[in-house]
Amino acid sequence: MPAPLEDLKILDFTTLLPGPFGMMLLADLGAEIIRVEAPNRLDLVRNMPPLDGDTSGSHRIINRSKSSITLDLKKPSAVEIVKRLVCEYEIVVEQFRPGVMDKLNVGIYYDYYRTAEGGYMSVGSIEPQFFQALCGALCREDLLTADQATLKKEFAAEFSKRTRAEWVELFSTGSMHASSPC
Repeated sequence: MPAPLEDLKILDFTTLLPGPFGMMLLADLGAEIIRVEAPNRLDLVRNMPPLDGDTSGSHRIINRSKSSITLDLKKPSAVEIVKRLVCEYEIVVEQFRPGVMDKLNVGIYYDYYRTAEGGYMSVGSIEPQFFQALCGALCREDLLTADQATLKKEFAAEFSKRTRAEWVELFSTGSMHASSPC
């Protein structure tokens, strides 16, 4: 019998216990998880007893069923690898300080925006085809090459023009272009 999450791919930037524990549960359900570790930032769980030789039993348990890659995100070559990975994975989980993913230029499409009636719409379209579809639905293909600050400002302006219910209806159709008012 196939695992319930076997087709789900998750890029994991979490550390300590809460994030890795949540990712462990998703891996146990079949999700493919690549854990991104920093070479210069000690994961405290690696040194938690009980130890099995040089390896923490806790670290082994909490990271079971996951792949791992070590990247120094302060190096441009590592950031380029992350950008490629982000395009291949459906979910990115991180627990950095606010703005870190934006500085890496990979967190730009995940945000929430106030809608016309004061509600909110959460948007996550980091894959190129979904980002293009989003810009098309907003009638804003000019944003395809915009920088992060411009995107957030313009997305906020666009999402404020309709109610959340109107946005949900628009995004629920098979083709956002067909039902957009461009």
